[in-house]
Amino acid sequence: MIFAAVVVFWMVFHQNQTTLTYWANNNTAWSVSGIISNAINPGWVLLLTLPLLWVWRKLAQRGREPSTPTKMVIGMFLTGLSFFIMHFAGKAGGDVGRVSPWWLISAYGVLTLGELMLSPMGLSLVSKVAPQRWRGLLMGGWFGAIAVGNKLTAVGVYWNVWRHSTFFAILGGAAIVMAFALWALLKPLKRAMPGI
Repeated sequence: MIFAAVVVFWMVFHQNQTTLTYWANNNTAWSVSGIISNAINPGWVLLLTLPLLWVWRKLAQRGREPSTPTKMVIGMFLTGLSFFIMHFAGKAGGDVGRVSPWWLISAYGVLTLGELMLSPMGLSLVSKVAPQRWRGLLMGGWFGAIAVGNKLTAVGVYWNVWRHSTFFAILGGAAIVMAFALWALLKPLKRAMPGI
C-alpha cells in the first residue's frame, strides 16, 4: 500500500517538470520562463522545512506528533489539494487564458508541504520497518515505485487533449483517493508498525 501511494505521489508531483512548466509559460501572467518557475518548488523546500520540523518537535514534546503513516496520509491530501488549486486556476482563466502567478506559487507551496510529509517519511518508514533480511529488497521496491510513478507522468500526453482544469482535477482526485485508501488502513498500519 505504501508503494502504491508512492507511485501516485510521484506521478502527480513530477508534473512540475512538464505540465506545470507548460502552465507557467503559457497560462501565467508573468514574464519569466519555465526555468524560473521550476525554482518555486526548491524555494518552498527551503522556506518550509525548518518550520515543519519545529512543528513536529513541538507536537512531540506534547506527545501529539502524528505517526509516520498519518504524516503520509496528510501529505497525499495536500498533494491532491495542490492540484485542485490548479483546477480552479484553470477555471479562472477559462483553461486557455493567463491568470495570476499566485495560483501557481500557492499550489507549489501546498505541493511542497505534501512532498515534505510524504517522501522522506516514506523512505524512513521502509528503512525502519523492513525486516533485516528483506531491507535491501524493500528499499529497492521503494525506488522501483518511484520509477513507476515517474513513468506514469506520461499522463501529461493528455495535457492538450483534456481541458487544463480537468487534467488538474483528475490528478488531484487520484491523490485524494490514495489518501483515503491510506487513511482507511491507518489502524492496521499502526498495529503492524508500533512506535513509528
